[in-house]
Amino acid sequence: MPAEALVYTLEEWKGLPQRSPRLARVLREETRWLLPPP
Repeated sequence: MPAEALVYTLEEWKGLPQRSPRLARVLREETRWLLPPP
């Protein structure tokens, strides 16, 4: 994953649950090894 994409993901992390609960849930599943739960 390009660094820019990871930075974007980190920047968007806080806003995701409000905008797209399903996407946030999928993202948490995919990144649980990378990031702590929000």
